[in-house]
Amino acid sequence: MRTLLGVSALMLFGLSAIAEEKQVEAKVSPETVRLDAISKQLVELSAALQSADAVNRLRRLENEVLNLKDSIARLESSFNSIKTDDRRSYYSSLAPASGSVIAAKPVPVTGIVGTLKLVNSFTQNATVSLNGRPYALLAGQTVTVPGMPAGDFTYEVSVEGLGVIQPTLVRKLAASEIFTVFIYPR
Repeated sequence: MRTLLGVSALMLFGLSAIAEEKQVEAKVSPETVRLDAISKQLVELSAALQSADAVNRLRRLENEVLNLKDSIARLESSFNSIKTDDRRSYYSSLAPASGSVIAAKPVPVTGIVGTLKLVNSFTQNATVSLNGRPYALLAGQTVTVPGMPAGDFTYEVSVEGLGVIQPTLVRKLAASEIFTVFIYPR
């Protein structure tokens, strides 16, 4: 019986030691679990930040590519419209209709010359006849006619849908002068 008591005492002692170890593990275990969870969250957050940064960079690149595609499409459209527009020649610039454009057929230079500038601030297309030669202007367009001989010249202005809004006038162009004809609603 003594042996049995000794064995049971040993078992109790062993069980209490195991129970104490489990209590120590139980005390350490929640803290360790928390630290492990926090460590895992930090690793996940770091990976998420890196992927978010990569996604932002990809979005920026995608926006740049889309902007470049739009620019290319606009350039192609402008090029095709200039290429097919009979009113323009090699003197035309790539400026938009509201920009300044050199005339398609400049007057031949003979002696002392000046320049005529035709400015259409009308919302409709107009035609200016300079010495009997018509110059078509789109709404908002400016056309420069270089090489006009100095001296008297005539011009008449007509607007699409309205007819002649400025009857024929005679004006004098001085050498090296820039004479501007404004086309505006009257």
